[in-house]
Amino acid sequence: MLLYLSHAYNEGDSLESFLDGETPITGLGFYDSTGQQLYKFGTSPPEYTEFENDLKIEHDKNAIVMTKDFLLPFDTDNTTIPLFDNLNKKYEKNKDRYKDEDDHVRYGYLKIKNEFLLSYLFKYRLMKFASAFFMIIITVLLLSTYRKKINFEQIINAQKNLVALGSAARALNHELKNPLSVIMLQASLIEAADCGLHRKQLTTINCEVRHIASQIDKLSDFLRRPEGSPAEINLNRALPRLSMIEAADFSIDTCGTELMIRMDHERFRSVIENILTNALESGSKAEDISIRLRPQGRKAVIIVQDRGRGIPDEEYQKLFNPFFTTKSKGSGGGLSIVKSFMEAVDGKICIRSEMGIGTEVCLQFPISNSKSDFKPRRK
Repeated sequence: MLLYLSHAYNEGDSLESFLDGETPITGLGFYDSTGQQLYKFGTSPPEYTEFENDLKIEHDKNAIVMTKDFLLPFDTDNTTIPLFDNLNKKYEKNKDRYKDEDDHVRYGYLKIKNEFLLSYLFKYRLMKFASAFFMIIITVLLLSTYRKKINFEQIINAQKNLVALGSAARALNHELKNPLSVIMLQASLIEAADCGLHRKQLTTINCEVRHIASQIDKLSDFLRRPEGSPAEINLNRALPRLSMIEAADFSIDTCGTELMIRMDHERFRSVIENILTNALESGSKAEDISIRLRPQGRKAVIIVQDRGRGIPDEEYQKLFNPFFTTKSKGSGGGLSIVKSFMEAVDGKICIRSEMGIGTEVCLQFPISNSKSDFKPRRK
C-alpha cells in the first residue's frame, strides 16, 4: 500500500481520496534521499532518520507502523536469497541519479489504525496468552508423565527384586527340606536304638529342625502372599506387647488416640522386629532406641530412632535390594521383605540417616479406625 501511495505522489496524483474522514490511515509521510519531508499527513514525523525497511506494532496506540526505503525494497539482513540481493544492488546504482531530485520520494512512512487492527491485536494477545498457557499445561503433563515413568520403573525393579528373592526362597526350600527330613529320620532311628540314653539331645535336634522347617515355610509364604491374612490391630496395645520390645529396654511412647490398622499379625511383628534388629546391629544400645507412635492425618506412624553409626551414602541406595547386607552373617533381604509387607497394606517405609548420629525409620500405616478415648501407655 505504501508503495502504491508513493507512486501516486510521484505521478502528481492527489492523495485526498485515500485520506478522507473514514480512512484508517492516521499518519503518512514521504521523504527525499536526505530525510527531509516532502509530504505530511497526520502523525508522520517531520524528518526521516530511520533509513531501513521495518514493520512494527505499537501496542500502546493500537497501530501498525510501516517504514520503507524505496531504493532498497528487500530486507536482506535475515535472508540469503540471491535474487533479493541482486535487486537491491541494482537499486543502489540509482542513488546518485536521485540525489539531485529534491522532490523525488525515497523513504516512506505509514501508520494505520482501525477496528480490524484492534481486533487483530486482541486476537494476537489472546493467542499469545493461550500459547503460553498451553505450553505450561504441556510442560506439566510432560513432567507428570516423566514422574510416572520413573515410579513405574522403580515398581518394576522392586518386583524384579521380589521375584529374585522368591526364586531364591523356593530353591532354598527345596534344597533344605530334604536334608532336614533326613536329619529328623536319622534322629528318630537313633532315639529308637539307644534306649533313651540321648533322648534330651535328640529332642533338641528335632525341635530345632522343625523350627528351621517352619521358618522356611514362613518365608515362602511371606514371599508368595505378602498381605497374609489381614486383621484388625490396635497399635497402642499390640506394639508394647511384642515379645522383642517387652524383653529389651527400649524407650516406647504411644499417643493418646487409639490407632487401628488392618494387617496380618505375623507380618506386623516381622516388620517391627526387623527394624529393631537393624537398630541394635547398628551399634546402638537398647535404651538409646526410641519407638514413637503418632497419628498423621489418616495415617498411623511408627518412628524408630537409634543412635548407631548411621548408613553410608553408597549403602543407602541399596537398602531395599534383596540379599544386600554389610553383616558377616545373614543373607540380607530383611528390609526388602519389610517394604513388601508395607506396600501390601498400602503403607510406606521411609529411612533417614546421618553418619555418626543415627538412623530414623518411619513406618506409615493406613488407619482403619481411630478413637480418642484411649489412655497412652508408656514404658
